[in-house]
Amino acid sequence: YWSFPGGSPAFSNLANPTVTYASAGVYSAELRVYNSLGSDTAIAVQTIHVQPSSPVLAQIAGSGDGCVGQAVVLQANSSNPGNSPAYQWYKNGLMLSGSTGDSLYIGNPVQGDVYYYSISSSLDCAFPALAWSDTTAISLSPLPAVSTSPVSPICVSEGPQILNFGNPAGGVYGGPGVVGNVLYPDQSGSGTKILTYTYTGPNGCSATATRSVQIAPVPVVVISPDSACSTDGMTALNQALPTGGIYVLNGDTVSSIDPAALGTGVYGIVYHYSNVACDSSVQSVFEVLASPAQPSISVLSNALECSTPGVSYRWFLNAQLQAGLTTQQINPSLAGYYQVEISLPNGCTATSDSVLFSIGLEDFGLLSGLSLFPNPNSGAFTLSVPQTAGGSFEVYDARGSLVYGGQCGDGLCELRFEASAGVYSLRFRSADSVRVLRFMVE
Repeated sequence: YWSFPGGSPAFSNLANPTVTYASAGVYSAELRVYNSLGSDTAIAVQTIHVQPSSPVLAQIAGSGDGCVGQAVVLQANSSNPGNSPAYQWYKNGLMLSGSTGDSLYIGNPVQGDVYYYSISSSLDCAFPALAWSDTTAISLSPLPAVSTSPVSPICVSEGPQILNFGNPAGGVYGGPGVVGNVLYPDQSGSGTKILTYTYTGPNGCSATATRSVQIAPVPVVVISPDSACSTDGMTALNQALPTGGIYVLNGDTVSSIDPAALGTGVYGIVYHYSNVACDSSVQSVFEVLASPAQPSISVLSNALECSTPGVSYRWFLNAQLQAGLTTQQINPSLAGYYQVEISLPNGCTATSDSVLFSIGLEDFGLLSGLSLFPNPNSGAFTLSVPQTAGGSFEVYDARGSLVYGGQCGDGLCELRFEASAGVYSLRFRSADSVRVLRFMVE
């Protein structure tokens, strides 16, 4: 028979008895075997080590409290789980397939849903073999209302900027170049930056709002020296890039320069340009160059001569540039009104008045019947104009200067002007004809 001191039962005649012990410890077990043929006995003694039991208590750490629209994580908190416990999570009494870890991630929690779990400890002396946690219900709190105000563009070269665009106050700012509630533009760099504002309400729920902030680069501005001739008209200033800035000359904002009013010389000019937040300025010069005096043309017997020397000459006949006529004196082969343009080494030019050059009385013989008498005269004469050929006339001296002019209808026109003795030319223009007559004043 078996003998189990301290056990229950203390004795047993069964071949494989089950014995329990009230407390952990080291116990002995004795087996006596009697031989039916005699009174001799065989005794076997065995030592039994009884380990303490491991109660398993399943709980859910924390609660199911959360915030609307945000995930909730439930964490199993079990005593004596062993090295490889088996978990199973349940929702509203239904097993959640695949949810067999010590935590449960709930991506879209629903108000009032009930969760719990079971655990089977891997310890040999665990009790109970399958433990169940208490239930926890999902309780969702509302998110705080968070908003942001517009932020004006900021120049990348500006110093630290204190951020205060988030509402309600007391939240946390984030984004490129943000430390605490301060934005450092030089660290964020230029461009459109997305900044965040996160506010946590009294219920522990947080909400985040964003705001785009433009960090403007410092504009790269270039300007080139410019110049104009003293006889040029109003000269628009367009020597700087990018366009759209303002020019400052002698402390005044200008968009154009009157070289004649300014006078020859070199003047400092400043160009200011601004983008949405940054300003840049550059300096340059504007030079007013001396223009040549207006030249005059002398009419010689068979030539025209410019009275003013220059580095180059351009001659015009009836306002049309004449190729090949580039000297101070020319020998025209065609009659008409000539002008000369001279250039100085600084590139400035001047143009003479028109001078009439005639090759004979019939140079412009397009109008028959036109006559002038008496010839010679003393500055008083009669101009006879054919019928239906009325028009205008001009009188030029030998140098080509205009000395008299007017209108004359068809018929006879009595003309009188103060004139010195010499040879004069009369140019008559009708609607479709031109003619030149020469006469002498004695």
